[in-house]
Amino acid sequence: MRIAVCFQLKKSKMRTDGISPLYVRCTLHGQRFEVATGFLLHTDDWNRTKQIVKGRTEEVKIINNRLDKIRTRIQDIYNQLESLGESFDVLTIKEKFFGNHKEKGLIEVFNLVINDVEAKVGNDYSDGTLKHYKTSKKRLLEFLKAKMSKTDIGLSKVDFGFLTAFDLFLKTDKIVMPNTALTVNSGDIEHPIPIESEQSIPV
Repeated sequence: MRIAVCFQLKKSKMRTDGISPLYVRCTLHGQRFEVATGFLLHTDDWNRTKQIVKGRTEEVKIINNRLDKIRTRIQDIYNQLESLGESFDVLTIKEKFFGNHKEKGLIEVFNLVINDVEAKVGNDYSDGTLKHYKTSKKRLLEFLKAKMSKTDIGLSKVDFGFLTAFDLFLKTDKIVMPNTALTVNSGDIEHPIPIESEQSIPV
């Protein structure tokens, strides 16, 4: 089931001059949350069917653009949570929308680390080290897709069972020999994250 996002005027809070606050409502699996957009509109200025403010003035364009960004942001959050393959509800979306959900994903962290390493190649890191980090990320993505049908996983889910399964995947599916253990800190990432080298088993 997809998330439903719609905007509506809160007529219960209508002022005497016919102006009402515009709210965004999100519904998923029968649950919903709604929050004020910060815009006040007259009933005659709102197109309920098209979900836009009527008119072509610069102010109208700015408001409609902002509403479109709100809708897109909520949809992006839903898509991200859906790709993780973990259970979530509309309150989870609300938390992330307001920036209250702090947990990062493993691949998300790897991207941050790789960007940092790439910026320091020639100083603190070599091209070879950067290559190993990228290889590790590639293997993780392959593992997540093949064994968990996911594109990322929250850091809180990276436990001994996950590491054991990933190690087995490397040794059996990819026939590589990890030269270090993968360790992840769910707090601030300072470096380095140990990685596996793509060293084939002699045949």
